[in-house]
Amino acid sequence: MLFDTASSYLGIKKENILVIDDALYALQTAKKSGYITVGLYDIHNAKYQIEIQKCVDWYCKELCELFEVLKKEGI
Repeated sequence: MLFDTASSYLGIKKENILVIDDALYALQTAKKSGYITVGLYDIHNAKYQIEIQKCVDWYCKELCELFEVLKKEGI
């Protein structure tokens, strides 16, 4: 998986990597593999937004919201 390759290359543990994506399959795969996940709204994946919201650690309609979420979480 691409995320595992990146994790290995960077020498960073999965649980310390934030995967930000708008695709349900990518987010499900990352979550099942142990990554921290953030779902982003995308009009092309609008029909999957409910499933995305259920499978991620955080969900944002816009990327700029993520910065507020991370700040609130102390990350």
